[in-house]
Amino acid sequence: MPAAIDDVGAGGLSNAVPELVNDAGQTMDNIVAQVRRVSDLIAEISLATSEQSAGISQVGDAIGDLDRITQQNAALVEQSAAAAQSLKAMGNELYGRGEYGGACEKYEKARRYLEKRFLNTAELREAEGAERALQQKLLGPVLLNLCTAYLKLDRPRDTLEACERIHELQQWGCPRPEDARPNPKMLFRRGQAHAMCNEFDEAIADLAAAAALLPE
Repeated sequence: MPAAIDDVGAGGLSNAVPELVNDAGQTMDNIVAQVRRVSDLIAEISLATSEQSAGISQVGDAIGDLDRITQQNAALVEQSAAAAQSLKAMGNELYGRGEYGGACEKYEKARRYLEKRFLNTAELREAEGAERALQQKLLGPVLLNLCTAYLKLDRPRDTLEACERIHELQQWGCPRPEDARPNPKMLFRRGQAHAMCNEFDEAIADLAAAAALLPE
């Protein structure tokens, strides 16, 4: 027998076996622990991949939803603009016949169509800007006609409110809102409304400003 084995002897072998078994046991424990860790990592990677795929799918769905919302809102804005224009024409016809109450109702309904807000999110700010531009173009004339009808119906406070809305529309988009050029027709109607409320200083100021802005 080789010396290395002979040297173990009976007592040496009895002492070495438990140590070898213990080392083997620790090695197996380490292997099992590593296998479990690898299994855990694979599970985590699989879950992360699944979540990432779901996230990408959700992002794609959200983009698709935004596109659909944008298209739907654009159609709604166009429909509202067309309806408002028709109502304004009806109001003009009624006003021409002296039916100021009926004209006022048509103008107010046209205003409601144009005042509606379809786009409010930051992601759709560009589309909201287009809507605001459309409102600025169409809502101002409707409000001016509404002011005229209000004055005929002795409703100066409602006239003043509508004039303030016209002024807000004129300020939109100006780098310095205070520099926005006021509408002389609005100033004239607002001056009339102030006079009806016995607010003569305000009336004189508005009428003078309107006269200065109107062409000679």
